[in-house]
Amino acid sequence: MPDRVNATATLADGWHLRARCRITVEHLFFAPEVERQGARMRREKAAKRICVDCPVLRECLTYALHAGVSHGIWGGMSEKDRRSLTSASADHLCRSNATVDCRPGADARR
Repeated sequence: MPDRVNATATLADGWHLRARCRITVEHLFFAPEVERQGARMRREKAAKRICVDCPVLRECLTYALHAGVSHGIWGGMSEKDRRSLTSASADHLCRSNATVDCRPGADARR
């Protein structure tokens, strides 16, 4: 799981310290190696419920899109949800969020 290690290791500006998922169980946000579809749907739904009222939802999603995080629930979206975003949608999200620099090649920090 190199993406998860990489993504969490480079979150240096501290927004993630205010995330609601910090006080929950990690297994909801990251799939085990083997998981049945029904179990995956229930796990993702539970994780997304935690994200709904998160104070850093936008920063989290923007980071995941910018960093190309390929798995896990980030910003209330699964990897499948994030892949389904068009590049125009992702660009709009980045432009509307002044907290995270989304320019190609930019560091994920402010």
